[in-house]
Amino acid sequence: IRLATASRLAGLETREDGILARIEGEDGASRSDIRAPLLIGADGLWSAARRLVGDKAPATFSGRVAYRATMPVEALEGICATDSVSAFLGARTHLVLYPIAAGRQFNLVLILDDADPGAGWASEVETAALLPRLPPMAPRLKTLIAGLPRLGRWPLSTRSIWFGPEAGRAVLIGDAAHPILPFLAQGAAMGIEDAASLAECWAGADDPRQAFARFTAARAERVARVLAASRRNGRIFHLQGPARLARDIALRALSGERMLARYDWLYGHGA
Repeated sequence: IRLATASRLAGLETREDGILARIEGEDGASRSDIRAPLLIGADGLWSAARRLVGDKAPATFSGRVAYRATMPVEALEGICATDSVSAFLGARTHLVLYPIAAGRQFNLVLILDDADPGAGWASEVETAALLPRLPPMAPRLKTLIAGLPRLGRWPLSTRSIWFGPEAGRAVLIGDAAHPILPFLAQGAAMGIEDAASLAECWAGADDPRQAFARFTAARAERVARVLAASRRNGRIFHLQGPARLARDIALRALSGERMLARYDWLYGHGA
């Protein structure tokens, strides 16, 4: 395996005997061609491989923006458990806190309904400018956010499910094929499942195009179900008014075991 860093896919040509990929350095000056029997595009939501193999439709802004930051675990004292994931649901917003770095730090992810995607796919905002725009939330959570000097800002976008040309020598996996909104925490998991399934379909295959066709057939229904479940969670998390009260009553009535059992189809899957 050769890893080429600071490089981007600048061109792609499908030939009868394989793929010709044109690679360009970050400076735009250094270029090289790579010939291979097939190409697997695993380059995320803004996939260059997806565009070059035929789907030039742009990503669609979802109307949600994610704000992210990390903090030492000590900052969570009195707010939530420090050995597990916590989710706080509110009107048009939700906030997730989970441990990282062997429990020494926590990651904060705040999702807001927002009609403005902003400029670019990632930026930083001063927390003081964000605070007046926050919907009502528990004072302890607002104080936690206010204690952060700035947050990363990511507009959340989506694309349709598309694994690539049906009879081509290129196939897409992960977010390049089916970007998923982060309301089921399955983005990375779907990419790993894709890889396992593709390896299974590839084993013993004489023709990569046949392997890719089997892979697409094996993954399409599963991926569609996961994407639909994630979108549904996004709606449930941000409910307002009477619908929010009904959601809270339903959550109180369910035990942790029963809630988890509802996702046996997800976590029990063998790719």
